[in-house]
Amino acid sequence: MPKIGFLYVGSVETSPSQATAYLSAVRQSFVNSAEQVFKASNMFNPSSAIIAHTFDSEALLAPGICEHVAINELYEQKPEVLVTIIDTFKLSESKINEVRAKVFTLGHRTIGAVTHCTKKSSFDRTDDKKPFTHPAGMESFPARILRQINLAKGGRNYDPEPVTEWLQKKPIMVVGAYISHQDAQASKHRSSVAAIVANSDLDLLHYPASVRKQATLRAGQGSLQSEIADLEGMMTERFRLWHTANNGRQPDVIFYRHGLIKPSRHIITREMEAIRNAFFEVFASKKLTVSYVVLHKSGTGSNAPQWKEPNFFEDRVVFGTPDLQSSGRGANYSYHVPKEIVGVPRLDWNCETYEKLVRISY
Repeated sequence: MPKIGFLYVGSVETSPSQATAYLSAVRQSFVNSAEQVFKASNMFNPSSAIIAHTFDSEALLAPGICEHVAINELYEQKPEVLVTIIDTFKLSESKINEVRAKVFTLGHRTIGAVTHCTKKSSFDRTDDKKPFTHPAGMESFPARILRQINLAKGGRNYDPEPVTEWLQKKPIMVVGAYISHQDAQASKHRSSVAAIVANSDLDLLHYPASVRKQATLRAGQGSLQSEIADLEGMMTERFRLWHTANNGRQPDVIFYRHGLIKPSRHIITREMEAIRNAFFEVFASKKLTVSYVVLHKSGTGSNAPQWKEPNFFEDRVVFGTPDLQSSGRGANYSYHVPKEIVGVPRLDWNCETYEKLVRISY
């Protein structure tokens, strides 16, 4: 059964006994409220929760030196969820950010826990301009934090509307791909980042990610690097998670590619080959269907997509969503779906079906 840890980073005005009593109340409020959100009383075992506090943020990253053994217990027992409350009394904003960074280093990198960090004033609505106060009536744990933990652990915070009939016929993996480039002045010192997100469930709700650093500029050239580095590795990670979560069922794939200002046969072909190779690495069948969707924010002039090889895209499906922009629910993007690439057919969908899927995300 997953363990949860509660950590209090207090100010020097707070005594150890106050911190212990406060964390005990926090744990009890979690017990009172968790079952309503997590839908299962055995999601966590609050009785085995690890309670720890410190008044020295340096101790968070230096196990063994803290006088409070519970900090060391976090390192040893490695809870799957860590909720941290920071008392910000007399702390500057820069100091708060420093403490928060140490908490996330402890939780995410060292322990490997889903980590939530909040100010005490945000958690219990006390005044952060005054010394420690233990408020009366802490029966309920903040629902917003419970929902964030629940989602991070793969749970649902609401019952989704039934997936439309045309999606139930065959599982769909929706993939989003994007490269975030640095400013030209910063490209020598900071890498660009490519990210892939893809749903791991049949209801299109959870989108875990894979991330890679990559060069900002093309080797030997001054132009931006548009092709995603190690796309095959990232897609293999996404396909493996899907395979595990769905008992090996094979999905059709819709790959939304953002950021191709000058879409070219070369880049799209190489990226489709990477997707195909990743699929064949994970699934036994060699039958794959992928719609590679070039996504572009609609515009004219320099903001319009520049098709370097128009005949490669002449048989593409094109659709847009101007109504989303007019309703304030999203920008007006144009979507371009090329025909079969490297022997991999696209989904047999018309414009209306593609548009329907886009609207689900809004």
